[in-house]
Amino acid sequence: MDQEIVPTGNAESPYEIRLASDRVKNRRALVYPLPANVCRWLDEYLATYRPRLGGSDSKLLFPGKNGAKDPRTLLEQVSEQVFEATGMRVTLHQFRHIAAALFLQTEPANFADVKDFLGHRNLATTLKFYAPTSSMLAQQRFQRSVLGDPIAVAAHK
Repeated sequence: MDQEIVPTGNAESPYEIRLASDRVKNRRALVYPLPANVCRWLDEYLATYRPRLGGSDSKLLFPGKNGAKDPRTLLEQVSEQVFEATGMRVTLHQFRHIAAALFLQTEPANFADVKDFLGHRNLATTLKFYAPTSSMLAQQRFQRSVLGDPIAVAAHK
């Protein structure tokens, strides 16, 4: 807290995530404003739950018994919660890919925003990983537009 999750003083986005260049693979600092609803969840967590873990004066987002919670434990806990809710095994790193793929479903040609959000230095990196997914989605949209809903067509046979 106050180092990577920073209060902004802005009512629309009271917190932002700031990742210093030395914490990012390509050495490019990143800043992500958090939406108001996420800020409300964060405030509730900080006021109600974090004090139970390590005291309200802790600057750690996830305190443990002897300092910060072990990252492996946190990863396992998040993965288990996602599995219970969805039946899918997902790592924290895969959330980046899921977010990009979901965004491209609604903004199929907007690779520039995906590049910026993921912190890629150049568009070629983004295209390498996400153009195949976007191409598949484009094919599905084309088929629906030209042939209609394939499920509805199959049901009428």
